[in-house]
Amino acid sequence: MSEDERRRIARELHDHVEQTFFAIGLTATSALQSTEDELEIAPRLAQALTQVTQLATAGAEQLRTAIFTLSHAEFAEAGLVAALRQLIMTFHTRTGIETDLVLTGQERPIPPDVAEVLHAVSRESLANVERHAHAGAVVLGLHTGPRFIRLTVQDDGTGGSRLMLEHIEPGTRNTRGGSQPRRRFSGASSHPFARAGRGVSRSAVARKIRVLIVDDHELVRAGLRSLLQPEADIEIVGEVATGSQALVQGRRLRPDVVMLDARLPDMPGPDVCRGLCEALPDTAVAILTTFSDDELVRHCVRAGARGYLLKEIPRLDLAASIRA
Repeated sequence: MSEDERRRIARELHDHVEQTFFAIGLTATSALQSTEDELEIAPRLAQALTQVTQLATAGAEQLRTAIFTLSHAEFAEAGLVAALRQLIMTFHTRTGIETDLVLTGQERPIPPDVAEVLHAVSRESLANVERHAHAGAVVLGLHTGPRFIRLTVQDDGTGGSRLMLEHIEPGTRNTRGGSQPRRRFSGASSHPFARAGRGVSRSAVARKIRVLIVDDHELVRAGLRSLLQPEADIEIVGEVATGSQALVQGRRLRPDVVMLDARLPDMPGPDVCRGLCEALPDTAVAILTTFSDDELVRHCVRAGARGYLLKEIPRLDLAASIRA
């Protein structure tokens, strides 16, 4: 199978099948929340809905692994360490800046989608060092612990900048005893995936937060709507399926928040984001995305998006993110 064919199949799986898994999970989660007051009456229903959510999440994760393998065949086979070695060698050859990769911890497999994010962050960080740090040397560090993976990027340039990105695996306990969300990344604010949120500007706390949903998958829109409708302080003022419709309805409705799918059928997500931000400077644009869209998310943030929400059921808290 040719590389182009692999990438075509991966894109179709992402654009259709993965979105369906996400929509199923959203719908089941919403149904489970709506029956919370009646769990004593219908425990079997609650159990079934929980299982549907778990199955949808597991199916989406397996699908993401397949998509990554199809679209990054050489990277998936070589592994993250080999890809990082190739990255720093290419960087040194191009820039003359001394580079090194320091590996610590235990050797074990790294989930492909996590490896993809770590590699993308490393690539972006090295580009920032080249453009801004005036550095003579840079060191990438990768530490693999029993329940976490930590990436650090340290240079000796202006300000001696340092970035740390950490992946916490499912079931890990934090210092307060709570369970960490799955695939949780934290890092410096300069990190391209860092949330850029400034909050939603509202003249009165009592006024509802007006939300416009932009996604070309009808099932996803329905799932998002079902999760948000029970919230007393949030009002869905519109739903559209294309970028051009988003620009028209955004200007007409003037929402507080636009939930914008990173990939739309008629326009690039960053162009839609830029148009909304220019026309509606007081509106917060939040990007709906998956791990496979990391490059696209960075372009959207540069275009003015204030943050992003991963299409991943276990960590998705729509209402809290919209209120932030």
